[in-house]
Amino acid sequence: MKRLNLVMTCAFLALSACGYPYVRVYDDVDDPFHLQRMSADSISGQWFVTANMPTRQDDGCSHMTANLATVDAGHVSITFQCVKNGQTIRFAGIADLAGYQTSRYDGLIQYGDYWVIDRSPDGRTLLIGNPARASAYMLHRDRRATPEEYDWAKEVLGKNAFDIAALQRVSHW
Repeated sequence: MKRLNLVMTCAFLALSACGYPYVRVYDDVDDPFHLQRMSADSISGQWFVTANMPTRQDDGCSHMTANLATVDAGHVSITFQCVKNGQTIRFAGIADLAGYQTSRYDGLIQYGDYWVIDRSPDGRTLLIGNPARASAYMLHRDRRATPEEYDWAKEVLGKNAFDIAALQRVSHW
């Protein structure tokens, strides 16, 4: 019996050593959730990024906008634009709105999957973040969000385990 246990243990260790060496940072974290159903048409149009958790790609950006356009009932194209060091930067992708609790951003932005986390009750504020909680965007229909809208965004992002201390307002005209 001891010999069988030893053989099984060695086999298990040998097999586990053959596994894929890369471990995704967010494997042990639940996916972000969102609280409302959204249609592609309801979030299409121009948005202003009023706050974000800056990443290497958009750190130091100002005048940041996001243009969302309906591709079909379940998809929205997203084009982000900002000014960094006097130059305009653009990056784009597709948002997949497959359904409740599955809406996520599959695109080039920040090199990963992004979820449409929530929309404010009045529909004027939209939150997007990634499953690793490394970045998030607060989009607003106007250039400036109210303090109450900013507090709402921090509350929702906090419930989704984002580092709300890293959330910074983005300057606009």
